Amino acid sequence: MAPLGRVAARCVGQYQLSDTRADGPMLGYCAGQPIFSAIVDGFGQRYVFAGVAVRRRDGDVDLAALRQGEWLLEPGLIYRSDRAVRRWPWHLRRLTAA
Repeated sequence: MAPLGRVAARCVGQYQLSDTRADGPMLGYCAGQPIFSAIVDGFGQRYVFAGVAVRRRDGDVDLAALRQGEWLLEPGLIYRSDRAVRRWPWHLRRLTAA
């Protein structure tokens, strides 16, 4: 493997989730693996399904296509940190005197 290939492989590993469990209904399958609407990692952080990763011509995941707060789960599923999508209802309401 060329030196650049080793660096790219190491970088992909830094974006991969491990020690995960399902935390929502199953949406379908990708490459024989179930896709869950949400997952939780070993640290208790929750992630929601965001899509399927874009692949380059050589078959590797295109890390440049990932957005901030997005992580990979084999076989190329993208999950976004739940912190990035959480909406607080009190930000949307106007507080009025009773």
